[in-house]
Amino acid sequence: FCSPQANWITGQVIFADGGASLMNSEVPPEIQLG
Repeated sequence: FCSPQANWITGQVIFADGGASLMNSEVPPEIQLG
């Protein structure tokens, strides 16, 4: 994301959360937190 080749990414929000947004809300927090 920091290379000169990435300078064409404009106006895009890249949400990097390690996959946490993919977790189902029904999964117990103990499993979600690892």
